[in-house]
Amino acid sequence: MDQRNMTITINDVALRNVSELEGRRMKANDVKHRKEALFHCCEIVLGKLLGTGAFCEVHELEDVRLLNVKELPGCIHSKCRIIDEENERRKREHLRLACHDAKGKLRYVVKHLRPDLAADRGMKVFSRAAVDCLRELNILSRLCHKNVVRVRGSALSGRNVINKSDNSNKDFMKIASQNDPKAFFIVLERVEETLSQRIRQWRLSEKPKAIDSSISDADTMLPLFYPDKLRFGLHIASAIDHVHSHGMIFRDLKPDNVGIASGGIAKLFDFGLCRSMPLEDDKTLSYKNNAKREPVYRMSTVGTRRYMSPEMISGDGYNQKTDCYSWSMVFYEMLSLQKPYARYNREAHKVFVCDNHGRPCVSAGNVPWSSRDLLERTWAHDISDRPCMKAVCKELELMIDTVEKQALPLVERSLRAVFEMAKLLAFDENEAVPCLGSTTCPFNDDDQHPGKRYSSHSPQKSSGTETSISVPDLSIVAAE
Repeated sequence: MDQRNMTITINDVALRNVSELEGRRMKANDVKHRKEALFHCCEIVLGKLLGTGAFCEVHELEDVRLLNVKELPGCIHSKCRIIDEENERRKREHLRLACHDAKGKLRYVVKHLRPDLAADRGMKVFSRAAVDCLRELNILSRLCHKNVVRVRGSALSGRNVINKSDNSNKDFMKIASQNDPKAFFIVLERVEETLSQRIRQWRLSEKPKAIDSSISDADTMLPLFYPDKLRFGLHIASAIDHVHSHGMIFRDLKPDNVGIASGGIAKLFDFGLCRSMPLEDDKTLSYKNNAKREPVYRMSTVGTRRYMSPEMISGDGYNQKTDCYSWSMVFYEMLSLQKPYARYNREAHKVFVCDNHGRPCVSAGNVPWSSRDLLERTWAHDISDRPCMKAVCKELELMIDTVEKQALPLVERSLRAVFEMAKLLAFDENEAVPCLGSTTCPFNDDDQHPGKRYSSHSPQKSSGTETSISVPDLSIVAAE
């Protein structure tokens, strides 16, 4: 069999393992909003392998070889009666013609289940992966935002199951054993690189520079790519806000799941862990680290540890603001070019972040003054202290506007002066200031870097009278 061509049998399988409730949700909310074209697996020609995950592979979409719908096994008109065949024909033809751009570059990718999944991991894992693939397809079909990767096509066999009223598990194992995982696939727009790759490029090339010729102090130096970092931060925050507006929670925000498309636009992808918010009955009564008693929900602990919120790690229940914490870690990594908690093992990370309320060190030279307040609020330990993503977007827009007006030298000088005054008034001269509540980082056995310091989020108490210092409004400072 030609590995470049998905010449395999039609697969209606794993969807039979979709629970009755999940099946109802899919049919009720998602099918009528379908925007993508439907294809049989034998019409899809795969190109170079781009990446591999636990359940899926991602290939370039090299070509689409359309067959007449009546020639397809389980043809469209007989299995999906709700489809307007003429409209479907146009969508299929459009994708075929758009596979290459004007320069011959491939524009789409195919994400499909790994070929060895059923054989190596068993039918139970296979069915779970197939359901996750369909869930991601349905989520992407509901979203329409410039900073969310767009779905362009999907497997006919997968969509058929959503249309069926019978979600019985009858004879599932027998049917599943006769099918191939590659029949579950999604066609997505391609991104040029991931944010992780871009951060590595920044790390190799970036040398901080003073924000104007009269300032040489490291405290007032800006990263070379600071405007790009602000813009990407806004793109990601806007995408998460869009997800939240649809009653969903992303749960796996990290640089590996952010792509950068042509034109320098950041796009969120990999919605495998994204879920709709639970029903009211699933609320938990735990209000730990939740002073304003915002509703939190019993959901599974998923994601990548260094980007996971304290409440998710602790299992105390969480809500959409767990994504806000994850955003703060991604934004910190962009600004500082350092992975958060890079040298912490699992146990040490939980103690430092959840028990001691520790956070990455924000110090001179690694994060500009104008970004620090936003970082500290978005990674706040108390859920109710974190802003919503819409508020984060507004602050980032203001910061970007300030950059465009070339007012940052004045802003940085003003902020530095305010914080220097705060240190003089609010702290004893013998107290440590650069990293408040600093804690020596516990290392993994293979990480021998003594002396690396991280700061706790909770500031130390002053021995004298507390003094309130207000940070100047950036727009006012810029205008002056």
